[in-house]
Amino acid sequence: MTNSIVQNKLRAILEPDGDIGELELSDIIDCEMLQSMLEDFYRITGMLGAVLDISGKVLVAVGWQDICTKFHRCHPDTLKNCIESDTVLTNDVQVGTYKHYRCKNNMWDMVTPLVVGGRHVGNVFIGQFFYEDETPDVELFREQARRYGFDEVEYLAALGRVPRFSREAADSGMQFYAKLTRMVSSLSYSSIKESRMLNERIHLEEQLRQSQKMEAVGQLAGGVAHDFNNILQVISGYGNLLLMDSTLDDRKKEQIDHILSASEKAAQLTKGLLAFSRRQVMTFTPVNLNDVIEHVKKFLVRVIGEDIHLKTIPSEITVKVCVDIGQMEQVLINLATNSRDAMQKGGLLTIETGFHSVEASNIHEAGSVEPGRYAVVTVSDTGSGMDQETCKRIFEPFYTTKEVGKGTGLGMAIVYGIVKQHNGFINVYSELGQGTTFRIYIPVYEDGQLEHAEKLDQIIQPLGGTETILLAEDDVGVRNLMVTVLTKFGYNVIQAVDGQDVVDTFAENMDRVSMILMDVIMPKKNGMEAYDEIILLKPNVKVLYSSGYTADFIQDRGVSEEGIELLMKPVQPMEMLRKVREILDR
Repeated sequence: MTNSIVQNKLRAILEPDGDIGELELSDIIDCEMLQSMLEDFYRITGMLGAVLDISGKVLVAVGWQDICTKFHRCHPDTLKNCIESDTVLTNDVQVGTYKHYRCKNNMWDMVTPLVVGGRHVGNVFIGQFFYEDETPDVELFREQARRYGFDEVEYLAALGRVPRFSREAADSGMQFYAKLTRMVSSLSYSSIKESRMLNERIHLEEQLRQSQKMEAVGQLAGGVAHDFNNILQVISGYGNLLLMDSTLDDRKKEQIDHILSASEKAAQLTKGLLAFSRRQVMTFTPVNLNDVIEHVKKFLVRVIGEDIHLKTIPSEITVKVCVDIGQMEQVLINLATNSRDAMQKGGLLTIETGFHSVEASNIHEAGSVEPGRYAVVTVSDTGSGMDQETCKRIFEPFYTTKEVGKGTGLGMAIVYGIVKQHNGFINVYSELGQGTTFRIYIPVYEDGQLEHAEKLDQIIQPLGGTETILLAEDDVGVRNLMVTVLTKFGYNVIQAVDGQDVVDTFAENMDRVSMILMDVIMPKKNGMEAYDEIILLKPNVKVLYSSGYTADFIQDRGVSEEGIELLMKPVQPMEMLRKVREILDR
């Protein structure tokens, strides 16, 4: 039995929409148990019987006579008559009923069907026999022996041993078999349904465990990203300050450029962690998903190379979603890169859009999935495929099957995080040697959900100033860097080390302070708690927040991003100066 046949049989048994037609009767019933039951019935009543599948294959046989086993089923022409009786003549018999007929070998058969899950999968027979109130036509059977070349004496002797039943006994025996097959059909389907329910429960438990694991790893990634961002803030900040020194020679500038390049790579790694932990700052815009794919096609062609053909199949209906366009393009680029690496000898990459409806809330590896209408992007390749273990772990950060130095293991984690941040979910299906298919589900955008699309910040040139800024930052390295940058560009800086300190310091200097630049998460009080106390002293105070934590980490501590100005670390000095100047000039 091939692997694909085994998989089809397992799906038929375990999947809710499995096709029972993929199963053979021997996959469904306990043949040994039925053999024993029919043998007991035969000993009590003399009723011979058989269980056959719909192809005519005999699974259980009890009391079969010599005229069948030594003659009719041994000659091709009479065997053809038997198979016709076993298959064609048994059609259209209702469950729990039976039918009797004279076969083309001129003996009686009775049949009742086995139906499982609405599928006719086999039959139970009584046959072959004669009724007691009839006399077999010996001359007819003698002619049959001559026609088919049977030994006439032995054939007629076998005819004499064929059992004879009264019509009442035959009907009673068949009524028993009809009830038995109905019970077997019902129990068999109940077993399949129970297997499906158990499989679904195991699947849901696996999804819940995976969701919890991904959530835990996401929280860890967010925490690591925060600490890493503070370190990078200091490295890149001082590096940029050094680069401003006009006395540096070319060799020193090159060395600083190497430092900044390395810190930028580390910052990209941190962004990957932030993406996986699902809280990057995003700009959502209503858009036709088909247009996003059309726009990114030219980039994908460069990514996958000339030996891979890119095919897009956009939905004929507009697929309207509300997404961060840049992040969705990043998802497609990452998936295309993954497919390219799986198609070393070329192949086909297909991107298709469509729709899918989720009728009820359910659990998924990405967490809970809400009911509703979803836009679907299907990305398929004809590459080497993946085994099930790889499929289960593919969205974990730093998990990679590539050689050392060939990848960070963050590409698919970033995809996972971006999709989740769009309130969507993602599935992967793959088999070794059969390619891979990713399906991304994003909620369909309904008109009126957003009153206004968010606008990108206007770029302001980094100008200095002479105003006084109250700086609240608990990390000494980051605080010293910010003081250095701000004072270098002319600002006066007053320092605070925690949330309570910034409140007290502002109270003492409120007439001097033009704006506050403070971390969101600090000891004693977070930035929002400090702000709530400060505005009681001066309601119109200007505030700019900074943080290296992910937004979900911030929100878990009672701080909302809505309506606040926020810089995500690591912040480049020029970016910080632009934002400070922008807020001061409002």
